[in-house]
Formats: sequence, structure tokens, C-alpha cells
Amino acid sequence: MYSNGYIYLVQKKGEYAMALMKQLSTPLFISMISLLLIHEMDAIRTKEWRMFIFLKDMKDAPAYRFFLLAHLPLYFIVIFILAYDNNAVTNIFYYVLDFFLIGHALIHWLFRKNPNNGFTSGLSKIIIYLSGILAMVHMVFLSLFFYCNNFFFMIS
Repeated sequence: MYSNGYIYLVQKKGEYAMALMKQLSTPLFISMISLLLIHEMDAIRTKEWRMFIFLKDMKDAPAYRFFLLAHLPLYFIVIFILAYDNNAVTNIFYYVLDFFLIGHALIHWLFRKNPNNGFTSGLSKIIIYLSGILAMVHMVFLSLFFYCNNFFFMIS
């Protein structure tokens, strides 16, 4: 069906394309994680716990402690998975984080008129919505990477 020379050229071009996608997706992913961490710092400032149904009626001091300490296992899981040397787990985590950030931005948009929403500054909104946009772009790169990788595997 295909000559060996043609397959070789297609595979080489595919390897270059996949390397480029990998090089572009890594800074995107790091930017997404950075924006998420900055948002969580901003969440302390804006008392985001007041928007959570199970924390909104608590006094600020215990709600703050709960909100702060609840992030410890979340950060542990994120850092552990990033340090864990398993491509399958890491790749699943990439998609999970992409979906989370897209959903997170959507939830913030839906609750933008909530009286307890303290994320009213332009900077807060940029941090939240940019992380969702970058997650969408990252998901496209990731999907293309896996699609191309499977395509070149099938023709070889």
C-alpha cells in the first residue's frame, strides 16, 4: 500500500510534529498550574469559602482554616502525580486538570453575580478565565499528540 520511503518520511514529519506539540504543551501546562496556584492565593484574599454551600455560614476563622487545610491533600496529589514517573498516570492527570480548569472557569462565570463572590477585580478574572482558556488549548495539543502518535503507530 505505502512504500517504505513514504512511510519513513511520514514518520519523520510526525516525529517532528509531535516533538513540537510536546514543546508547546509543556509551557502551557506549567502556566495552567501556576495560574491555579495564584488563583488559590487570591481565593484566600477574597474569602472564596463564602461561596461554598457548606462553608458560607461558618465564621471566617474556622472556615479559613478548613479551606486552607483542604488544599494540602490536593496540592500533595498534584505534586505527587507530577513527580511520579508513569506516563499513563501523568497523561490521565493532564486531561483531568484540563477538564477541572475549564469547569472551574465556567463555575466562576456562572457565580459571577453571587453576592459572596470576591473575584471582582480584572486581575482575578484574568487568572481564572485564562487558566480555562489555556486548559482548552492544552487539551487540543494533547489530543492531537495522542492522535498523531496512534496514527504513526498504525501505519508503521
